Amino acid sequence: MREVAPCYFTLEQFQILIPFIIDRDFKELCITALTTGMRLSELAALKWKDIDLTRRILLVQNSETFTTKTKRNRVIPISDMLFKVLYERKERISTECELVFHRQGERLSKDYISKKFKKYVLQAKIDKRLHFHSLRHSFASLLVQQGVSIYAIQKFLGHSTIAVTQIYSHLQPESLHSEVNKISVSMN
Repeated sequence: MREVAPCYFTLEQFQILIPFIIDRDFKELCITALTTGMRLSELAALKWKDIDLTRRILLVQNSETFTTKTKRNRVIPISDMLFKVLYERKERISTECELVFHRQGERLSKDYISKKFKKYVLQAKIDKRLHFHSLRHSFASLLVQQGVSIYAIQKFLGHSTIAVTQIYSHLQPESLHSEVNKISVSMN
């Protein structure tokens, strides 16, 4: 059986999409998804107490109301771009609600997020196969293309095994040449 590569955004496609997302809160949700690789359910359950802007880390953890897919907690570093988004968001919105992303204090549903995202993708006239989960694939794919270790990406994504993460390894075959060239023997 042939392994099918996941559909992901190029940076160019994401840059095309962003202006079409007129809802600032939803735009921030999408940027958070792209820069963390978090699953939709993890983003919907994300609470302010799980974000440490001082240490620039984000905790994806099990709680009474949420269980991660692998049932394991993980830590995701916050990029400079995401730090700015989250810092400004915290300053801008009322923190009466413990959820980072919500709709009038209520948790966002998967259906709401998926349909709204698809609407923006279609408006932007980019690849209609792209969906919200493509942002998670994009996070991994873009990191692989930048030479980030597949093991680091596994930790970021919270995959249970490296085999799950290896679906992204096809994206940078040219790096394999530089890897094998690290072994050099003198012919003299």
